[in-house]
Amino acid sequence: MKFHAVAASLSLACFSSSSHADFVYGLNAGGSKGIYRIDTVTGATLLVAATPSLTASGAGGNGLAFDAATNSFYYARRSSGTNYIMRNQGGVETTLGVVASNAPLLSGTFHNSYYWITPNGSSNTILRCTPIGSTVTQSILSTVFAPNAEFGDIASTASGVTYAACSLGFRRFDLNALGASSVVLNPASAMYQIGFGNTGLFAVQGASISQGTPRLAFSPSPQP
Repeated sequence: MKFHAVAASLSLACFSSSSHADFVYGLNAGGSKGIYRIDTVTGATLLVAATPSLTASGAGGNGLAFDAATNSFYYARRSSGTNYIMRNQGGVETTLGVVASNAPLLSGTFHNSYYWITPNGSSNTILRCTPIGSTVTQSILSTVFAPNAEFGDIASTASGVTYAACSLGFRRFDLNALGASSVVLNPASAMYQIGFGNTGLFAVQGASISQGTPRLAFSPSPQP
């Protein structure tokens, strides 16, 4: 089952450490809400953080990203047409601020101390968010990597090389060179959730934690 960006309830985040088995993190905003660790081989899940703000009344979450330096998760919470930037540390949520875009936010990554999120269907922009204590500052930056695309997800390597799964296909671009064109890896629409594990880039097909085991998005796969 492919993800449709407006309906996806599972969002992946990158994790890489040679001391752990291969897994990625997933944010589920459905009935079993929370942040889960997903084994990329077996699909087994383990709840690692509660997400109390993602209520059953429609406050959905997406754009999950992980900052290994502070052991913090970031995601966007959408409620009544407004997007909020959330930080989660051990199940304790902090609302850092209102996002400077009303478009649905369905993809996110963490790189170089910034939380990066792409507004869905928004023309040539990406939001660079800087967490500062219990608040956040935001910059709306121009891009050319996927104009007016609907996004499944984005995932970046430690160097800033970023992969995008979107309505314009699988693409690769560089967060350090947003003015450069993206490389089209596969032109077919790819509305998936993606994230790096130890052995490469994984994609999930399925709209909740219980559906779909992560699988390598490419073979050979790019490394984190």
